[in-house]
Amino acid sequence: MSKTNRATQQDRDRKMIAAIQKYLMALSSILIRGVGYTPAQLVTLLQNDIAAADAATRAKATLHDAVIAAKAQRATMTPLLTGFRTYVLNQFKDASIISEFGFAPLKEPARPVAVKAAAATKAKATRTARHTMGAKQKKSVTGTTTAPAATTPATPATPVNKPAP
Repeated sequence: MSKTNRATQQDRDRKMIAAIQKYLMALSSILIRGVGYTPAQLVTLLQNDIAAADAATRAKATLHDAVIAAKAQRATMTPLLTGFRTYVLNQFKDASIISEFGFAPLKEPARPVAVKAAAATKAKATRTARHTMGAKQKKSVTGTTTAPAATTPATPATPVNKPAP
């Protein structure tokens, strides 16, 4: 059988139950894939299938409601947890204590501000020493150019004919 959704499957099972009760209840046994079933057994199996599908639908709805409730709870907890993390980081400087709370300690900055300021000063001095300019500054620099002197093309010399040996 093709893959069907749960509602279609349940509808098909209900139709089979109704048809078995209408047309097949007089039979004593129905042979399906080498196994004999009474019509009452088939009806019971189909009813169990419907009940299992109903239970799955209810469980899925319950899960959906639980997920929505968990997301709403997390949304209310996020500001509290952010504030608590800030509190813990301010109260404790020891990384092992902070990690016991489940938080990662703050990373030390890669370069201190004094080092960054010294690097900026050094970079500016280098640009000045090398006369490095930006794109806008380069546009303002103009120079005079001299046209190259016109040269006359050299005429090729006439080839000298050599006698054939």
